[in-house]
Amino acid sequence: MQGVMVYSSSRYSSLYRIRRWYKAFSIMFPYLLSHHPHCVDFADDVYRAGKWRLCIGCFTSYPLAVLTVVIACYIGATRFYEWYSLFGFGVLAGLLHTLSFIRLTRWKPVKIVIKIFLGIGMGLCTYAVFSIPVHLLLRILIFYVLFFIAMNLGGIRILLIQKHCEKCEYKADWFKCPGFGPLSKQMVENNFMYEPTGLIKKQSQ
Repeated sequence: MQGVMVYSSSRYSSLYRIRRWYKAFSIMFPYLLSHHPHCVDFADDVYRAGKWRLCIGCFTSYPLAVLTVVIACYIGATRFYEWYSLFGFGVLAGLLHTLSFIRLTRWKPVKIVIKIFLGIGMGLCTYAVFSIPVHLLLRILIFYVLFFIAMNLGGIRILLIQKHCEKCEYKADWFKCPGFGPLSKQMVENNFMYEPTGLIKKQSQ
């Protein structure tokens, strides 16, 4: 009987953890889709689909990258171009994304076009890397290195958002900011994070 009780306790503990993870995910889900504060300053960085806010970069570039790889595989792109030519085309297309660092993408249509080229560029680079005539493990290693570099370059965008938010009246304080405040409040109320200053309670009173 004791063994059954231990099993039952473990089972309920596991279910509790699953429910907790699901609750945390459900709270964060809208922000995982948008990747930007729910703020008018970032209105041009997202698509609106009903109540949902979708990050322009993620929902434009990544689907196009996958589509580019699929199309390249289907037509056998290396029959027409060498892998290094495809890689070069991909890099050139991706480099257009650097325009976002000099604020040329503050216009939403321009931003979308840049993200389209970025997605195509990522797809071409991915296809080209896996077309290199070397051992598969080496191709995977090259892809991993390039992916790591791309993620670090993407970090520049995060720094730009942080810098922009620090100029705001809320000074990038995610507990005061209306764009992230609701998320912080729900995370505190459900004991997923700690309240640093008691601000949440003051705002709710």
